[in-house]
Amino acid sequence: MKMRNFMTMVSDFSKQQFSHVKIERYRKELSIALTVIFFVGIGGLVYRWYVEKREVAASYAFAQCMKSFEHAKSDVSKWPGVLEQFEAGYKEHKSSTLAPYFLAYEAEVYLNMGNREQALQTLRSVTIAKSSLLYGGYAVKTALLEIDIADAAVGLQSLQDLAKDTHNSARDMALYYLGLYHWSQNDVAQAKIAWQDLVQLDNSPYAAAAQDRLQYLV
Repeated sequence: MKMRNFMTMVSDFSKQQFSHVKIERYRKELSIALTVIFFVGIGGLVYRWYVEKREVAASYAFAQCMKSFEHAKSDVSKWPGVLEQFEAGYKEHKSSTLAPYFLAYEAEVYLNMGNREQALQTLRSVTIAKSSLLYGGYAVKTALLEIDIADAAVGLQSLQDLAKDTHNSARDMALYYLGLYHWSQNDVAQAKIAWQDLVQLDNSPYAAAAQDRLQYLV
């Protein structure tokens, strides 16, 4: 009887100890989990703060570049300095969402300086999302430069694709220049097709020019 009581006491003690160990283990695991959650939360806040600070700095730099860009339009001697500004802006803020726009305007500066080869090379490196309102315009410019100074077949295919894309924000621009390309190649029929498609679009600044040209096509 004493032996049975003793074994019962040992069993009860073991259960208590095991339960205590389990509780301690869960406490430790909970403590670790809470610590991880805390630091992940802090890390997320720090990252968001960093991103916001990065974007604010990039926006300020881009605004300064654009101010210089506008001033250079009336003083061509300023273009080299503006180019340096955009180059520096891109290097300093290449991790920001504005990075491709620094490059896009860098290409614009090269065009204003008459350096089409460098402008094309820069435009090829621009990665603007298709959802951006600026994408279409720069895609058309890239295609036109390809036609003009590089691979005409590649440029023409790109221009045709942009003219067919109903989601392209610069579809009217693509249609106008596609018609102009065909007209320059004496392909009146294809020029007509492009410009007739263009004049059917609403609120296009290119529609009037296309309509004028259609009047003189036989």
